[in-house]
Amino acid sequence: MKTFLETVPRFLFFTGKGGVGKTSMASCTAVGLAEMEKRVLLISTDPASNLDEVFAQELTSTPREIEEVSGLFAMNINPIHAAAEYRERMVGPYRGVLPEAAVQQMEEQLSGACTVEIAGFNEFSKFIGDETVSGEFDHIILDTAPTGHTLRMLNLPAAWNDFIAENPSGSSCLGPVSGLADQKILFEKVVQALSNPERTLLVLVSRAERMSLNEAARASQELWTAGMVNQHFILNGVFESSSDDPVARVFASASQEALNQMPEALIDLPITRITFRPSGIMGTVAMRDVITDHPESNLLENLEALNDALEHAMKGFQDWNEFIAGLEESSKGVIMTMGKGGVGKTTMAALIASELARRGHSVLLSTTDPAAHLEQTIGQSSDNLHIDRIDPAKEREAYVESVLSRSRERLSAEDLELLEEELKSPCIEEVAVFQAFARTVAKGTDVGSQIKLIIFV
Repeated sequence: MKTFLETVPRFLFFTGKGGVGKTSMASCTAVGLAEMEKRVLLISTDPASNLDEVFAQELTSTPREIEEVSGLFAMNINPIHAAAEYRERMVGPYRGVLPEAAVQQMEEQLSGACTVEIAGFNEFSKFIGDETVSGEFDHIILDTAPTGHTLRMLNLPAAWNDFIAENPSGSSCLGPVSGLADQKILFEKVVQALSNPERTLLVLVSRAERMSLNEAARASQELWTAGMVNQHFILNGVFESSSDDPVARVFASASQEALNQMPEALIDLPITRITFRPSGIMGTVAMRDVITDHPESNLLENLEALNDALEHAMKGFQDWNEFIAGLEESSKGVIMTMGKGGVGKTTMAALIASELARRGHSVLLSTTDPAAHLEQTIGQSSDNLHIDRIDPAKEREAYVESVLSRSRERLSAEDLELLEEELKSPCIEEVAVFQAFARTVAKGTDVGSQIKLIIFV
């Protein structure tokens, strides 16, 4: 990793599929740069951030120095808190001035998921586009949410800039457009910085797994198109073994097979390989081992602790067949798999769906996750198993056309033009996706539906 650290620009943007080690790699990079006497800020934009656990230190939404690493500061951008603060900045001046009903209406208008998203992006933008905020740091490292959310976040500046410029109504789901226009300059600076190869490096993180590599390749191509052409590939957790242990042999063989089929989009990128760390990468000692490519310092101690805990690890777990039988009891309804990125939500949903279909139930397996790979995980649909994906772009297009078709005959040309502008708001996608989700869920509760069980990732 030392070679990688010697050439990085000011901004580093880490992305990849959930669970591949983005936070670990971003944290190692931050520690390495700080120990090169650089002043570094590490920011997590992931709502499920675990930076606190990695550094064993409580972090907040403002930069806080890491106790064990001089010159390294870290923070978590909490989109929920950012949205609450944004909402109060917009609504607060009107309390006691406007009627209470009007204030409540403003609060409701600013309570959607889109507000959360853009408020979080605003916080992130300050450290990229505003030198008065970021000027004290030599490097700013962004540890992002899983790829699908990252791609959407990077599309926000262009989407909102277009909407702000073209919207004649003076209002939006984020409040008055006049207020948003102040953000337009900041958004443009962010886009310029991210697309400048001398200032920003996109770091794609993957494991030696087929789906993880495919996701990194897809992100590489989409972000290249978006202007982030300076890219580096970190292959994390590479497992090699000459052991006679059958599990180790299968693990190593599967990893090598995935690498042999690496997508072309990744082959020509500069690459850093990080060997598999059985104990994970938690704490500054482990990070320094990664930076220097040193064997795990605490490996034996960690293995002893693992062996001591092993006999208690599986107590209280339900048998798989009992679990499936419990799901069968209602015979109709909706099942949702949830969890942190990379823990296996898609795999578990596919296993549950396959088993219920095998037992004769009519099952629909669906997702709203832009990074889900249902077809790769489960293969093709069968008589009892149907696979579906809610595509945000398609749902938005269908929703907009539906609204306009209902309005063309009853609205004047001027009002119709106004409606068309309102429907260009990036928040419309949120509404369209939710409606598609609701329609899918209804299939699992509708008595007349042939689909008996809906499984959502």
